[in-house]
Amino acid sequence: MSVMIKMLKLIIGCFMSLALFVMNIVAKIYSHIAGIFFIVIGICALLAFFSKQWIALGIFGIMFVVGVAIFWFIAEIMVFIEILKDKVSA
Repeated sequence: MSVMIKMLKLIIGCFMSLALFVMNIVAKIYSHIAGIFFIVIGICALLAFFSKQWIALGIFGIMFVVGVAIFWFIAEIMVFIEILKDKVSA
């Protein structure tokens, strides 16, 4: 029975390591794309501010907050999976 549990822990640990690897790659790709996106959003927000288009400025602000929230959620999920992986392998 002990060997079966160890094998199951090994399989789950490998699966979680693979999930972390894939999510890390996705996060890196997202951060490169989001960097360009945030620069464009920042320039558009400045233009909206100086031209007094307050609704457009609010929309750009919401887009910025959503972009940051997506990256924060990806990071939280990665931390959660890493903690689970450590608990399973211990």
